[in-house]
Amino acid sequence: MDPTALRSLYYDEMRRRLVPPPGRRFHDDGVLARIIGPSPDALDHMVCLSRLSEDNADAVVAAEVDRARRAGHGIQWNVYDGDLPPDLVTRLTRAGLHEQARETVLVRASEEASRAATPPPGVEVHRLTREEELADYFSVDEAVWGTRFTAWVKRWLVPALAGATDPVGVFLAREAGMPVGCGWVWLPRGLSFAHLFGGTVLPSHRRRGVYHAIVAARARLAQESGYRWLVTDANHNSAPVLRNIGFEPIGQRIEMVLDAPEVSPSA
Repeated sequence: MDPTALRSLYYDEMRRRLVPPPGRRFHDDGVLARIIGPSPDALDHMVCLSRLSEDNADAVVAAEVDRARRAGHGIQWNVYDGDLPPDLVTRLTRAGLHEQARETVLVRASEEASRAATPPPGVEVHRLTREEELADYFSVDEAVWGTRFTAWVKRWLVPALAGATDPVGVFLAREAGMPVGCGWVWLPRGLSFAHLFGGTVLPSHRRRGVYHAIVAARARLAQESGYRWLVTDANHNSAPVLRNIGFEPIGQRIEMVLDAPEVSPSA
């Protein structure tokens, strides 16, 4: 499938018909499509698709910011190349949002990605299946990224591992029993894409093939589960690595964020 067709399929499935994470709901009012969740965190109030014009953009953005401020939560507004109006990022900045990340949307056929990349000598990659095993996962994740995303990811992984939601595959790389890398893949039912998240390797174990092995393990699970494509949103560190192992870019995404208000401690 050529990149234009893949991009169209991605936009349809992962923006227009996005399956919400556990505990959240998808709401599309015809202008904005949103994920709405239980916490004030911006990740729980994500605009994943906008249908704006030069004429209504400022009013729609102002109304969304006002709604968030009155409700006491943040917003993450994902702006993709091709979204209108062309200066949407500038308009969001003017309304009080700030740029959190620029990412490349990368896709590869799961069959191709699953073929190679055995772990380097001394490293084993295992799939985790129980909630109590997540402590080792987060020992790696938090060592690299801190605790910013821990609560959000746990709200996704814990019910999924219990079989209460769309399945995930959570993988951990170990050397001599020590966790050194991790990553997970979301397998949304009824869609073509399996979504890679959280691929992380400790700095001491990079450039040895651990990251590639974790990608391949997730790709094998996706292929076995019937998903033709892998997709991920890659930052400036992981995008070159993924392109080197065959992933192709189909778009760019800018995460614009309105921070949730800080909650004052109780007296």
